[in-house]
Amino acid sequence: MIVNVSTALIKDEDLFKEYVTKAADLMKEHGVEKVCRAKYIESTRGAKQGSHIMAIFKYKDRAAFDYFYECESYKKLIPLRDESCEMTIHVYAEF
Repeated sequence: MIVNVSTALIKDEDLFKEYVTKAADLMKEHGVEKVCRAKYIESTRGAKQGSHIMAIFKYKDRAAFDYFYECESYKKLIPLRDESCEMTIHVYAEF
């Protein structure tokens, strides 16, 4: 299993909502599971982070993750993503 933890610093709320809607539809088509979505409130240890949101997604394996991010449908969303927010995508493998 692969877990994707993404954080986003939103630059344009309306564009971000559009991106999330389109990305969610595409994820559903690809069998990606949304684990949770949350808004940052504080750090109890380590450096304080700026205001952002995060989401966690599960993929059945690395091939499924790679296929999703490399598919033409997602590539078309990248300009919208980059205009709407500053996103960081971290990938973790279950062990």
